[in-house]
Amino acid sequence: MGTVADEGTYWLPYFLFERKYGFAYNHTISAEDPQNKARIDRVQYKNSIDAFLPYFGNSALVQHSLMHAYNDVSQSDNEMERLRDGVARFLGDYFFTCGVVEFADVLADHIYGPVYMYYFTMRSSANPWPRWMGVMHGYEIEYVFGQPLRKPILYAHDRLQIEQKFSETVMQMWIDFSNTGMPAYYWPKYNRVEKRSLVLSEEIVHGVHRIREDLHGSHCRLLAEARAIVGQVPLNGVECRSRRTGPQAVTASSITSKTSFLLLFISLLLALLK
Repeated sequence: MGTVADEGTYWLPYFLFERKYGFAYNHTISAEDPQNKARIDRVQYKNSIDAFLPYFGNSALVQHSLMHAYNDVSQSDNEMERLRDGVARFLGDYFFTCGVVEFADVLADHIYGPVYMYYFTMRSSANPWPRWMGVMHGYEIEYVFGQPLRKPILYAHDRLQIEQKFSETVMQMWIDFSNTGMPAYYWPKYNRVEKRSLVLSEEIVHGVHRIREDLHGSHCRLLAEARAIVGQVPLNGVECRSRRTGPQAVTASSITSKTSFLLLFISLLLALLK
């Protein structure tokens, strides 16, 4: 099980598209056009964090803590980009990464078989979204199912060979895990104490195997403390809403429910593989 580097970016154009947030995306122009850079100011940064404060009982203390904690998670030299990346990281941590880590802790404590955690950092050259959005939610799936091999035309010509080798490596890991219970000899078992995850990046094709410890740990602990202080308040009346309609509509609550279902499915799958 695992998470990608930029879980939160995909959702920004759907939840925070209004001018007061600054994450509108124009599909009619180049993805790399300055208009699609989502460089936000401090007012928009505050508005974006505030949009999710109902989850935390609209606590001013939590608001201050979140704004400070996510203010400088980016490596960009541009302040507006750092603020943008902070909002993205907050959404990714709260709705995905921290929950996955917490679930990995529970699994490692309670199931008989080993647990393996990955941190996916390979950006697909078939990704049509702006580069600042990074390694987005769900983009590991195409490598698990061999899309670079099945549909090579989707990928940049100068990246195709590495994309295919990476996909082959990932598929072999999944095959080995299903057959033997161990995806790779260099992939450490996950446990609550060490919290070690294998970084699935282009480097693995070249025999470099990096391990991350305590993935987003300080921010996840902050979010856990915030929940403990104010309780987990349902999201009611939050202004940020998806522009999608009909059966494909996306809401903040649907993300949470879908994540819970996915985690339940994974636990059942692991039980069957024991």
